[in-house]
Amino acid sequence: MATTVSFGWFISFLFLVVIEIGGVARSLDLERISEQKLPPFFIGLFYFLDTGSQQQQVTIPQLGRFNFLHGANIAIIFLGYVLVTETTTGSTGILFSLITYVVWAILPLLEVDEYEDILIDGFRPVSYYHHVLVVSAAAIYIYFYDYIWSAIEIEGFTPVFKDVFLIISCIILYYLMLFGFLKELERELDRIDNKKLPDKITKTDPEEE
Repeated sequence: MATTVSFGWFISFLFLVVIEIGGVARSLDLERISEQKLPPFFIGLFYFLDTGSQQQQVTIPQLGRFNFLHGANIAIIFLGYVLVTETTTGSTGILFSLITYVVWAILPLLEVDEYEDILIDGFRPVSYYHHVLVVSAAAIYIYFYDYIWSAIEIEGFTPVFKDVFLIISCIILYYLMLFGFLKELERELDRIDNKKLPDKITKTDPEEE
């Protein structure tokens, strides 16, 4: 019981940190940042994508320090979810996992204040759809990881391989989640995405503006 209470306090502290970072991210004027194309605050998150050339094949999202703030929040929740699923069991584990997943899934709504304007202009929040899709896939994969590994366990593989494979797969999922979200959000902020909402459910017709 004491362990459960302590873990509950740890998760609560984790959420407070995420919400605080999310508040800083929400205070940023992403419309202006995207218009001015401010370079990433911390290029380390995209080190392998940075070719050092202005003509690079893969363009790193130019959203200033928002890149780092969102990346930090994703990493914190990702780590928290892995710890929850790996250290708790039974109904307690299910409850903590579900709560962590919900916070993880709604994270962009806590960080991005421009979604209302994006919707009013008739654009779909594809960045959020991408985020929820990858988060859901990651959450299911991590939650059932032990079962998946047991089902495909290869003779001669030590437990170390299991942990290493989990770390590698989490890193891949992290970058898919982060880079895909930032790229879609940048397009939405620039209003160059062609994924528009049907006119009948928007307040304004984007074609008439």
